Amino acid sequence: MDGICCTKVWNMLYKSVGKFLYFAGQPRGREGGMKTQKKAAIVIFALLMALISTSAYAQEAASDADEWKFKFTTGFAFVGMEGDATLSGVTGEFDLSFSDLLDNFDVFGLNASLEAWKGDWGYFVNGAFTDLNGDFDFKLIEPEADADIAVDIRQTSLELGLIHRLCTVPLGTARDASSGKRTPALMFALLGGGRYAYLKQELDITLAGPEIGRKSGTLGGSEDWVEPFVGGRIGLALTEKLTLVTSGDVGGFGIGTASDLTWKFFAGVDYRFLEWLSATAGYSIYDIDYERGSGDSKFGLDARIEGPAVALSFYF
Repeated sequence: MDGICCTKVWNMLYKSVGKFLYFAGQPRGREGGMKTQKKAAIVIFALLMALISTSAYAQEAASDADEWKFKFTTGFAFVGMEGDATLSGVTGEFDLSFSDLLDNFDVFGLNASLEAWKGDWGYFVNGAFTDLNGDFDFKLIEPEADADIAVDIRQTSLELGLIHRLCTVPLGTARDASSGKRTPALMFALLGGGRYAYLKQELDITLAGPEIGRKSGTLGGSEDWVEPFVGGRIGLALTEKLTLVTSGDVGGFGIGTASDLTWKFFAGVDYRFLEWLSATAGYSIYDIDYERGSGDSKFGLDARIEGPAVALSFYF
């Protein structure tokens, strides 16, 4: 049954990717075609590399179909960020390591997720909040003036979705003494849902000098939007406690007010210390391409945020 399930999944992905490549390859102008092909490549990557199951899914047997199981996860990522931001029609590039962020900004972040499982079906809620504040002083030569720039960057997201554990494919004949499960084993899951996102990028600028007097103004502002996303998870359970994990999703697609493209990817290892506790360590990537408005009202962010990440998960 598991082999048939995985064959159907592969056939479905193969047909979907083929159709996407066909439509992505149609003429849309040089710039539009290149951007669409870039989207196609990322979507294909997410679909093929991001189908998954962490040790939480690996260890919870489908035989408990009538029992609800819950998982709460929170963690921290040591990320840097690079890209370009557009505020009030002005675009600037940035490239900041994790130490750069700590040295120059007041940084605050929270992220957590809650999953509820019953059999092979699960529901999830993911929330994340990031706040960067910095104050920079310097002198202008012409006109002669003291300049003060206060930076306020805030990003919030809330995701709701559904996840389905597709199948488990045993790769070995060894069985765990306590659970009887065969290891190693490869596990697949698909997910999808909707995301609310909020982004604030503001620069409060104050200039003071003998020639210009005192002047102040603000660049940037804030935007919020909703967007769909799809993705998945793949897990390789090496033992009952140790699992290699990958996960990813891709969303936005320029639908309505959504981002042009937002995608996430994570790869790492999860260890189940106790029945109610596991720890995960790996590498995460978050990429966003969002743009609204034109001229002096243009607002956007095209950035990649990535770095090592750790998390703790609690099961009940």
